[in-house]
Amino acid sequence: MLAELASTDYKIQLDVAEAEYQGIKAEAERLMALYKENVTTPNVNDKAVYGLRQITVKYTSKIKCAEASFQFARDVYGRYAGSGNQFSGSRIYSQ
Repeated sequence: MLAELASTDYKIQLDVAEAEYQGIKAEAERLMALYKENVTTPNVNDKAVYGLRQITVKYTSKIKCAEASFQFARDVYGRYAGSGNQFSGSRIYSQ
């Protein structure tokens, strides 16, 4: 059996989620500020508000999934660490 710590995958998933979240959040906040200045319509403001809520939920769930994936990899690694298997870096090879 081969198990590999997913720290790189974990970091990539978080970076992608963070970038997507920050971009949409900034755009939504900009549109909401324009609405307060009576520059945009209520419809645009509503889309910004609900879009921000949606991306926040999506971002939170991506973080939880990434954390769960990383924890699973750590658990697998820990389970095989004391079983007499040979290790090469972060990989575990069963005999």
